[in-house]
Amino acid sequence: MALVVETGLNVSGATSYASLTFIRAYAAARGIAFPSDDAVAEQNILLAMDQLEAIEFDSPTFLGSRTNDTQALAWPRKDVVLKNGATIARTTIPLALQNALAQLAADSSNTEGGLVSNTTGQAVTEETVGPITVKYATPQQGGTAGEQSRFHKFEQLLAPLLNLNNGTGCGFSTRRI
Repeated sequence: MALVVETGLNVSGATSYASLTFIRAYAAARGIAFPSDDAVAEQNILLAMDQLEAIEFDSPTFLGSRTNDTQALAWPRKDVVLKNGATIARTTIPLALQNALAQLAADSSNTEGGLVSNTTGQAVTEETVGPITVKYATPQQGGTAGEQSRFHKFEQLLAPLLNLNNGTGCGFSTRRI
Protein backbone atom coordinates (compact mmCIF):
# COMPACT_ATOMS: atom_id res chain seq x y z
CA MET A 1 0.00 0.00 0.00
CA ALA A 2 1.48 3.32 -1.02
CA LEU A 3 1.32 6.24 1.37
CA VAL A 4 -1.07 9.08 0.53
CA VAL A 5 0.65 12.27 1.65
CA GLU A 6 -1.33 15.20 3.06
CA THR A 7 -0.12 18.40 1.38
CA GLY A 8 -2.19 20.85 3.40
CA LEU A 9 -5.07 20.83 0.92
CA ASN A 10 -7.18 18.16 2.66
CA VAL A 11 -6.07 15.28 0.45
CA SER A 12 -8.75 12.59 0.34
CA GLY A 13 -7.63 9.40 2.06
CA ALA A 14 -4.37 10.89 3.33
CA THR A 15 -2.34 8.49 5.47
CA SER A 16 0.89 10.40 6.14
CA TYR A 17 2.33 13.88 6.60
CA ALA A 18 5.55 12.98 4.79
CA SER A 19 6.60 10.78 1.89
CA LEU A 20 8.76 7.71 2.20
CA THR A 21 11.48 9.62 0.34
CA PHE A 22 11.35 12.48 2.87
CA ILE A 23 11.52 10.10 5.84
CA ARG A 24 14.39 8.10 4.35
CA ALA A 25 16.31 11.33 3.67
CA TYR A 26 15.64 12.53 7.23
CA ALA A 27 16.94 9.25 8.69
CA ALA A 28 19.96 9.10 6.36
CA ALA A 29 20.99 12.69 7.19
CA ARG A 30 21.06 11.76 10.87
CA GLY A 31 22.71 8.38 10.45
CA ILE A 32 19.60 6.52 11.62
CA ALA A 33 18.97 3.09 10.13
CA PHE A 34 15.64 2.81 8.34
CA PRO A 35 14.19 -0.21 6.50
CA SER A 36 15.18 -0.47 2.84
CA ASP A 37 12.12 -2.61 2.05
CA ASP A 38 9.35 -0.19 1.01
CA ALA A 39 6.54 -2.29 2.52
CA VAL A 40 8.28 -2.54 5.91
CA ALA A 41 9.21 1.15 5.85
CA GLU A 42 5.63 2.21 5.03
CA GLN A 43 4.33 -0.01 7.81
CA ASN A 44 6.65 1.77 10.28
CA ILE A 45 5.41 5.12 9.00
CA LEU A 46 1.76 4.11 9.39
CA LEU A 47 2.39 2.90 12.94
CA ALA A 48 4.08 6.22 13.71
CA MET A 49 1.12 8.05 12.14
CA ASP A 50 -1.29 6.12 14.38
CA GLN A 51 0.67 7.33 17.40
CA LEU A 52 0.90 10.89 16.08
CA GLU A 53 -2.81 11.09 15.25
CA ALA A 54 -3.73 9.92 18.75
CA ILE A 55 -2.31 13.19 20.12
CA GLU A 56 -5.33 15.12 18.84
CA PHE A 57 -7.44 13.34 21.45
CA ASP A 58 -4.88 13.38 24.25
CA SER A 59 -3.35 16.01 26.48
CA PRO A 60 -1.49 18.07 25.40
CA THR A 61 -3.29 18.54 22.13
CA PHE A 62 -2.35 20.16 18.84
CA LEU A 63 -2.69 23.94 18.50
CA GLY A 64 -5.61 25.29 16.49
CA SER A 65 -8.40 23.18 15.03
CA ARG A 66 -9.02 21.10 11.92
CA THR A 67 -9.69 23.09 8.77
CA ASN A 68 -12.42 20.67 7.68
CA ASP A 69 -14.59 18.29 9.72
CA THR A 70 -14.21 15.54 7.14
CA GLN A 71 -10.45 15.65 6.64
CA ALA A 72 -8.59 12.35 7.00
CA LEU A 73 -5.90 13.54 9.43
CA ALA A 74 -5.51 16.04 12.28
CA TRP A 75 -3.58 18.45 10.02
CA PRO A 76 -3.96 20.86 8.24
CA ARG A 77 -5.24 23.11 11.01
CA LYS A 78 -6.49 26.67 11.26
CA ASP A 79 -5.81 29.32 13.89
CA VAL A 80 -2.38 27.91 14.74
CA VAL A 81 -0.31 30.55 16.50
CA LEU A 82 3.08 29.48 17.79
CA LYS A 83 4.57 30.61 21.09
CA ASN A 84 6.79 33.10 19.22
CA GLY A 85 3.68 34.69 17.67
CA ALA A 86 4.18 33.22 14.20
CA THR A 87 1.12 31.77 12.52
CA ILE A 88 0.96 28.65 10.39
CA ALA A 89 -1.11 28.95 7.24
CA ARG A 90 -4.16 26.69 7.12
CA THR A 91 -2.84 25.04 3.94
CA THR A 92 0.51 24.09 5.46
CA ILE A 93 1.83 20.88 6.92
CA PRO A 94 4.56 22.21 9.22
CA LEU A 95 8.09 20.95 8.72
CA ALA A 96 8.22 20.29 12.49
CA LEU A 97 5.32 17.83 12.09
CA GLN A 98 7.00 16.09 9.15
CA ASN A 99 10.29 15.88 11.06
CA ALA A 100 8.53 14.54 14.17
CA LEU A 101 6.85 11.84 12.06
CA ALA A 102 10.17 10.92 10.43
CA GLN A 103 11.88 10.72 13.83
CA LEU A 104 9.13 8.56 15.34
CA ALA A 105 9.05 6.24 12.30
CA ALA A 106 12.84 5.87 12.47
CA ASP A 107 12.77 5.32 16.24
CA SER A 108 10.04 2.72 15.91
CA SER A 109 12.02 0.79 13.32
CA ASN A 110 14.99 0.70 15.71
CA THR A 111 13.11 -0.08 18.94
CA GLU A 112 12.48 -3.65 20.01
CA GLY A 113 8.75 -4.19 19.61
CA GLY A 114 8.43 -0.92 17.66
CA LEU A 115 5.53 1.22 18.80
CA VAL A 116 3.20 -1.74 19.22
CA SER A 117 3.64 -4.19 22.04
CA ASN A 118 1.45 -6.68 23.82
CA THR A 119 3.69 -6.69 26.87
CA THR A 120 3.70 -4.43 29.88
CA GLY A 121 7.46 -4.04 30.01
CA GLN A 122 7.31 -5.14 33.63
CA ALA A 123 9.49 -7.93 35.01
CA VAL A 124 7.52 -10.99 36.14
CA THR A 125 8.67 -12.31 39.54
CA GLU A 126 6.12 -15.12 39.83
CA GLU A 127 3.87 -16.90 37.36
CA THR A 128 1.32 -19.67 37.93
CA VAL A 129 -0.74 -21.07 35.10
CA GLY A 130 -3.67 -22.89 36.78
CA PRO A 131 -6.00 -20.34 38.26
CA ILE A 132 -3.56 -17.74 36.87
CA THR A 133 -1.24 -15.86 39.20
CA VAL A 134 1.18 -13.27 37.88
CA LYS A 135 3.26 -10.97 40.06
CA TYR A 136 5.39 -8.15 38.74
CA ALA A 137 8.57 -6.72 40.20
CA THR A 138 8.24 -3.38 41.91
CA PRO A 139 10.48 -0.54 40.73
CA GLN A 140 12.62 -1.20 43.83
CA GLN A 141 13.09 -4.81 42.63
CA GLY A 142 14.15 -3.68 39.17
CA GLY A 143 10.70 -3.64 37.58
CA THR A 144 9.16 -0.77 35.66
CA ALA A 145 6.12 1.33 36.45
CA GLY A 146 4.30 0.37 33.26
CA GLU A 147 4.46 0.14 29.52
CA GLN A 148 5.31 3.67 28.52
CA SER A 149 8.06 4.29 26.01
CA ARG A 150 9.58 7.71 25.65
CA PHE A 151 10.79 9.06 22.34
CA HIS A 152 12.37 12.32 23.50
CA LYS A 153 13.58 13.66 20.15
CA PHE A 154 10.08 13.13 18.67
CA GLU A 155 8.57 15.00 21.62
CA GLN A 156 11.03 17.88 21.23
CA LEU A 157 10.32 18.22 17.52
CA LEU A 158 6.56 18.18 18.07
CA ALA A 159 6.46 20.50 21.12
CA PRO A 160 6.04 23.80 19.17
CA LEU A 161 2.80 22.46 17.65
CA LEU A 162 1.24 21.43 20.95
CA ASN A 163 -1.03 23.31 23.31
CA LEU A 164 1.00 23.17 26.50
CA ASN A 165 -1.21 25.52 28.51
CA ASN A 166 -2.27 22.70 30.81
CA GLY A 167 0.67 23.39 33.12
CA THR A 168 2.41 20.10 32.49
CA GLY A 169 5.08 21.40 30.15
CA CYS A 170 6.17 19.17 27.32
CA GLY A 171 6.50 16.05 29.42
CA PHE A 172 3.83 14.03 27.68
CA SER A 173 4.38 10.33 27.34
CA THR A 174 4.18 8.26 24.23
CA ARG A 175 2.16 5.15 24.95
CA ARG A 176 2.41 1.88 23.08
CA ILE A 177 -0.82 1.18 21.25
